[in-house]
Amino acid sequence: MANISYLARGVAALTLKGLFQDIGLPLTELFKEEFIRLNKIQKKSQTDRRRLTVVITFLGELVNFRVAKPQFMFDVLRLCLDDFDRSIELACHALEICGHFLYRNSSSKEMTTTLVETMFKIKNARGNIDAQVSMMVDNAYNMCRPPVLVKKVIIQKPPLHQYIERLLYQDIGIMAVDKIEKQLRRLPWAECEEFLIQSFTNARKLKFNHISLVAQVAGKLSQQHESFGVCVADQVLEDVRYGMEINRWEHMQTRITTIKFLGELYVMRLVDSQAIFDTLSLLITLGYTQSRASQCAAPDPPEDFTRVRLVCTLLDAVGPYFTKGSSRKKLDVYLKYFMRYVLSKPSPPVDVIFGVDDVFEVLRPKMKRYETFEEACEEIAKLETQEAKSAKIKGKFGEKAMRGTNAREVMAMETIEEDDGDDAAEEGVEEDAAEGDEGDGDESEDEDDEGSDGAEAEDEVEEEEEQQDNAVDLDDDRTFHRDVRAVREMEDDFDREFRLMMLESENESKAKRAGNTFVDFGVPMSFERAKKNVRPVEEEEDDEEELEPTMQFQMLTRKGPKSVSAHSLEVPLQCSFAAKTLAKEQAEMREREELTAKVLAYENHEAQVAHAEALAEARSYHRSGPTKGHRHRQQANARQQQQYAAQQQTPTTPSFPYERR
Repeated sequence: MANISYLARGVAALTLKGLFQDIGLPLTELFKEEFIRLNKIQKKSQTDRRRLTVVITFLGELVNFRVAKPQFMFDVLRLCLDDFDRSIELACHALEICGHFLYRNSSSKEMTTTLVETMFKIKNARGNIDAQVSMMVDNAYNMCRPPVLVKKVIIQKPPLHQYIERLLYQDIGIMAVDKIEKQLRRLPWAECEEFLIQSFTNARKLKFNHISLVAQVAGKLSQQHESFGVCVADQVLEDVRYGMEINRWEHMQTRITTIKFLGELYVMRLVDSQAIFDTLSLLITLGYTQSRASQCAAPDPPEDFTRVRLVCTLLDAVGPYFTKGSSRKKLDVYLKYFMRYVLSKPSPPVDVIFGVDDVFEVLRPKMKRYETFEEACEEIAKLETQEAKSAKIKGKFGEKAMRGTNAREVMAMETIEEDDGDDAAEEGVEEDAAEGDEGDGDESEDEDDEGSDGAEAEDEVEEEEEQQDNAVDLDDDRTFHRDVRAVREMEDDFDREFRLMMLESENESKAKRAGNTFVDFGVPMSFERAKKNVRPVEEEEDDEEELEPTMQFQMLTRKGPKSVSAHSLEVPLQCSFAAKTLAKEQAEMREREELTAKVLAYENHEAQVAHAEALAEARSYHRSGPTKGHRHRQQANARQQQQYAAQQQTPTTPSFPYERR
């Protein structure tokens, strides 16, 4: 079968060279008759189909070498089109062998075009045709009439843009990140900022292994240009949302690259954790509801696991950083919703199962994994119920707190609502978010009702549940009250300190104004410092009365803007003011005397040490004569004296720059 084409080409070559010129036409007639005979068979066996294929191949090669006329092939194609259901494969095989030659030949182009278009129309008219047969017809049509290739227009980019793309897409894995960042900072920023944002967010050209390096370069550039980091983060978030809304399979790799880049931007602190959690929540909620039957929407069909892969990719990048505080709690809650989302989809592929297992093994290895979708729904319903209970207590304060009310307004509102609750409890009205007093009132009413109704078993169960709910609400309420009181105490301390600061500032300003107003007041000449004279107790012979010891002070009085006078004032020592002043002066006097004694002792010690050193030096000089250093000093002094004497003896004559001759 594979050598038939070569055999036909050999026969054609011999015929064209003039060796066997008489065998071309008989062979053609023989193969045509054989084709007609085999085509008339209704139930063709595998051998008959193979013979038909050999005949078509031999005739097509003879037509290509101009041994057989094109009319023979046209007759074969007409017979095949008349029996389209059983012979369409033979027609497609014939066109694949010699259809291009017939179409390019000017004498047979028109007939070939007519037959090919007829075959294509028959295929389009029959809607229930097999996909394989349809593909064969399309291939034969394109073989005969190949589509016109439009020359691709290559947009020539400026050299500066080409250099930026080379740094980000080719050299990022070879050169150091700091070097690339320095090269980008040297560019004219006003001209290249827009193209830089497009280059950083073009996920189709970014290599997956280089995404973290590109994010590092973006983080370093944002330190110099804040608007650049904001624009890059905004564009990446927009691309993530666009990919979720369009949801095309050919964009899956681009979406994974984009979500990976978003996680690396969070690592470089260009995106906050709130944006990450919003994106994670959007991945499992956009176009999704709790019911499996309503998941047939275009954004997220049941058989599509692209979003699961996106969540795993993003958690791999940012999950290790959510280990403390509120971020850890948010991630724990999100993983529960994520498990429900995965279980809502039927039969996930193996790579998705392994990806989800890896995420939980790295982030939360001890977290309980749900086995069925119903179990996940029950656990999440309990979680939402607990959140609703906690929200009941804080709900009445949340609105005002969000509007900016302080702790005092919140406490005032709390007091009003508590009073209303007590009134409602007395009337027998049940409330969902009852305070402590209201809970007691409700319990007493329930006990009365049970005593009157007979205390049925169902009522007891309901009462226990209500008591548990009230206990939980009371604990949450007390915690909230404690927080509010702490805030109120902090505000009171701040107000107190602020008032003291304002009072001191006001006193200082008054003192300054008073000093500036009365600057030139006169001090009396008779003013002296306060004399702290302690007079001893005197005994009067006549009255025999004991006099208390006193201390004398000088008191200044002012009459008018400039007249100031001094008066002597005797203050008893029993007065705390005088006693403190006397004790203070005595302490200062003792301290002064001690300091003087220490200074004198230090000076005496220094004088004694200097005197001892002088005596020791004199004794050593008399014993051993002058030392070497002493002799050098004497010689130097002698030379200086001789030079000074010589200068005194030589007369000084004035020197002139020019002399007259």
